Amino acid sequence: MSDDEHETEGPPTGVRRYPETPMPIHEEPERDSPPSSNVFNNSMVFLFVAIAIGHFWTVMALQADVNIVLAYQQEHVGQFKHMVNLLENMQQVKWQMVPST
Repeated sequence: MSDDEHETEGPPTGVRRYPETPMPIHEEPERDSPPSSNVFNNSMVFLFVAIAIGHFWTVMALQADVNIVLAYQQEHVGQFKHMVNLLENMQQVKWQMVPST
């Protein structure tokens, strides 16, 4: 018997070599995988902010227009009051018959 045969026949000594244990396939969920939802969320936030700014701009423009109309109306009311005061204080002309000579 050769030395190679003698080593394989007896009890194994040293470290045993077993076939590799198959590891279970475990895939971690990708947390940043859906970029479309992130883009969707960003676009929705941008849309809401744009709508809010548009509404604010419209309200401010309407408020300025209402202030202009109120000033115009107050000016006319003042003019009408002045005309009414002039008409009320106007003295009527008295016509008298003058005898002819």
